[in-house]
Amino acid sequence: MNRPTGLTVDAAGTVYCANVGNDTITVYPKGKTSPSLTIDVASSPEYLATDSNDNLYAQVGTEVEEFAPGSTTGKNLNLNVGSPGALEVDKSGNIIVLDDSSDTIDYIPAGQTNPSKKISVTGFPFALALSKDNKTLYVSVETSAGPFVIADIAYPNGTSLSNKLTSNAGDWPVSVSPDNVLGT
Repeated sequence: MNRPTGLTVDAAGTVYCANVGNDTITVYPKGKTSPSLTIDVASSPEYLATDSNDNLYAQVGTEVEEFAPGSTTGKNLNLNVGSPGALEVDKSGNIIVLDDSSDTIDYIPAGQTNPSKKISVTGFPFALALSKDNKTLYVSVETSAGPFVIADIAYPNGTSLSNKLTSNAGDWPVSVSPDNVLGT
């Protein structure tokens, strides 16, 4: 690993790690400490997500790329998002992505490139986590006062964030993982 930033885990327990320091994503089978695969990407990957079919999604520069299981070649999804940040994929394959250029949460239906919904965020949204039942989206947000808060919104029909809790996690709480999201 070289400056690891983003992590995601698929249904089989495979861990994917985004390495900003060397423009790679390393893949670790469940319980292993050595990677089984290294994926070279064109530009600093930071945020990762997996879907119910174990496809990997990676924010790579200004793109979101999809990788089939075991593949080292990504497909640019050509999402109409100014500057993609953190992302999640729901059970139906819909993509949720933070647009860092507009501080919005964008919902992009499966197979589409344009958001069907944009939700404005007051402050700087940093990380996303979707609840296991796909009914609540949690967002860590840096407020103008300095502390991060964990906000939530009813997914997919909510229209605004509500404050869930104030964090004392320091300057960079990288994610939230509610409701045993990664569990089965």
